[in-house]
Amino acid sequence: MSRRVARSVALSFGLVAMCVTGCGDDDSSTGDTGSADVGMDTAPDTSTGARVICEGSVAYDEKCGDDPIEPIEECEEELGCVPYREDLKALIAECIEERDCGTSDDICFTRMGIEFTPSAAAEAFFTACESRRRECSDAFGADWCFVEIATDEAIGMLDTCLDEPCGAIQRCFIPVVTCR
Repeated sequence: MSRRVARSVALSFGLVAMCVTGCGDDDSSTGDTGSADVGMDTAPDTSTGARVICEGSVAYDEKCGDDPIEPIEECEEELGCVPYREDLKALIAECIEERDCGTSDDICFTRMGIEFTPSAAAEAFFTACESRRRECSDAFGADWCFVEIATDEAIGMLDTCLDEPCGAIQRCFIPVVTCR
């Protein structure tokens, strides 16, 4: 359950699925290998935010007969560090639980990014991120620039990553949006 959710979370913050499980591409074409460490506190948030999303995922698994059903505590450990906007957490959980069996939960995260107005910080980050990607000859994926469901605090931390050498930007992003 949580690996599926973790991949969707990664996409929702502009990560490529493989980056959630560990990226190390320093884009050797730029020669930059900087070492950024600007991640958020990596202690999982076991408050209602991660729990409600995990409960939605467990309810989906139960409804659809998917096995194995991972304990909510393990899900919270994986998702507890993901900086979702408070106003979207319950809506994401509801979408995850109510989607048709056999469908990806990616749509739930994508929908939140499309249907809800991004914060001013998210809009500014998108512009700066796209500009930096062009300067860096696309050293990191365009998906990283879509942060509509992230908190403004996380967006601020992601923004500081844009000051890193081109080859270090993506590595800088990862600890901001995961528990790694």
